[in-house]
Amino acid sequence: MYWGKAGNKKESECNSYHPLIYHSLDVAAAGNKLLANHPFLLKRLARLMGLTKGVAFCWVIFLLGLHDLGKFAESFQQLRPDLRQHFWPD
Repeated sequence: MYWGKAGNKKESECNSYHPLIYHSLDVAAAGNKLLANHPFLLKRLARLMGLTKGVAFCWVIFLLGLHDLGKFAESFQQLRPDLRQHFWPD
């Protein structure tokens, strides 16, 4: 398991992090809703990307899901050694 968002260390462990995969899915879902509710934004993005609206929509949602890919790096996960130890004990 990898953490994506974490509270401060004073919070209880079960509430101190949000798994990275859930964070990525949350961001993609929010982008999906945003583009679905604002067709002018999708039209503008599609034009800028040189794609049809349908293809641009898929790409934007995909890229939003990948926006924090670097958080899978151990160097990032080590920013909270307590959580890293919890997920990967030595």
